[in-house]
Amino acid sequence: MAGTTLSSDAGRTAETPRAPTEQFTGLAGTYARHRPAYSDEALRWLLAEAGAGTGSHVVDIGAGTGLFSRLLSDLGLRVTAVEPNEDMRTRLEAAFSGRTGIVVRAGTAEETGLPDGCADLVTAAQAFHWFDKPRFRQECARIL
Repeated sequence: MAGTTLSSDAGRTAETPRAPTEQFTGLAGTYARHRPAYSDEALRWLLAEAGAGTGSHVVDIGAGTGLFSRLLSDLGLRVTAVEPNEDMRTRLEAAFSGRTGIVVRAGTAEETGLPDGCADLVTAAQAFHWFDKPRFRQECARIL
């Protein structure tokens, strides 16, 4: 891992913590191979509860390599996959190259860069714990 090495009393070294948006830099391939799949039943329940269906616009925040974004797209939703990490986003763009209904963009949970009122639903399948929750809440209110 990259970072400044610090001395420790036990003779070990510790890395300077990475910014949350950089936690998976260099690990996109490993992430894609080992991240578990999502429950189709849970996804269908979520969409029904949200009133989202074919053609609805879903903004998937912290989309990573696109595991959840793909499921949303496969169900006929229009997806904007927002991912701050360049390594993860590059893999995401490659996975969806030539596929209609999915737009990949750089952005964060707190600053998606999307227009006001553009989304029918906002999802964050595995990334919520990284977010600045009050600012994310404000961004959701703005884009919904």
